[in-house]
Amino acid sequence: HAPHAPAEKAALYAAFADTPGGMPGLQTLLATMLRLVDEGLIALPELVRMCARNPAERFGLGRRKGRIAAGYDADLLILDPRRCST
Repeated sequence: HAPHAPAEKAALYAAFADTPGGMPGLQTLLATMLRLVDEGLIALPELVRMCARNPAERFGLGRRKGRIAAGYDADLLILDPRRCST
C-alpha cells in the first residue's frame, strides 16, 4: 500500500530520490512479464526495454543505467527460466 496523492507520485520534474516510495504489486512484475514472454505476447528484448531501459530514461539515468554496454553500470539479473519458485 502506498497512500500518496497522484501529484506526489507523478514527480515529472523531481529527482527520483525525492519522490515518495512505494510501488504496489512490484513483487509480481517480473513474473507477470515473463509469462507474457512465455505466451509469445511480447519478446524478451521488449521486456528488457520496458523494465530496464524505459525506467532509466524516465528517471534521468539513461546515460549510465538500463543497458548492457561499455560505460554503463552493471546492474544485472541472472534468470533461469526453467526454475520455478514462489
